[in-house]
Amino acid sequence: SIIAHDLRSPFQGLLGYAELLNSSYDNFDETEYRTIIKSVNNSLKSLYGLIENLLYWSRLQTEGFVFDPIDLNIYEIINSVIQQLKLNIEAKELTVINLVDEKLIVFADQNMISTIFQNIISNAIKFSFRDSKIEISSVVGEKYIELSVIDNGVGISAENQKKLFFIGESLTSLGTENEKGTGLGLVISKEMIELHGGKIRIESEENKGSKFTIFIPKIFRGENR
Repeated sequence: SIIAHDLRSPFQGLLGYAELLNSSYDNFDETEYRTIIKSVNNSLKSLYGLIENLLYWSRLQTEGFVFDPIDLNIYEIINSVIQQLKLNIEAKELTVINLVDEKLIVFADQNMISTIFQNIISNAIKFSFRDSKIEISSVVGEKYIELSVIDNGVGISAENQKKLFFIGESLTSLGTENEKGTGLGLVISKEMIELHGGKIRIESEENKGSKFTIFIPKIFRGENR
């Protein structure tokens, strides 16, 4: 029912715009066309992201999912994710700084770790104010490698923090510039982190930003599945 709801909403918006263009094409000026095109583009990007996350989530629930951890340079992985999200970052005039140790190696599944950071950094972009800063940093602890994504955005209330990582409680809050999302990306990220034997923690206050920290074991403790 959650998936059906999440898919229905963006399709309803797209169908509404299509019907509007079909019935009133000659009544719009160039400014109105640009507004509609921008809205359609945003809806399509949101829908594409949702479908990608649903496919990942369904694969995680299926026996035989290929889990292939290898030694990875996490600094390079994060740089690659930032590059993939460059258009989103530039659209809000954000500064994203990769402060992770350039030589830091983690033992992780490359596709999963890329998806985890894509979801968490995308979330930080969504809830950041225009012309603000996002930092990604690393700390090597006794048992875990800690990787944090820190923004200066709207923050998350204590009540909503409890709902972030549960499929039945996925949040649908709009971003600072009305970006849409389902919250499913964080649910998937948590499952992927736990497959690595790790965990995720959030520290946040409303209007004071958020800090998402991923803990990856220095010595792998997960199980292939």
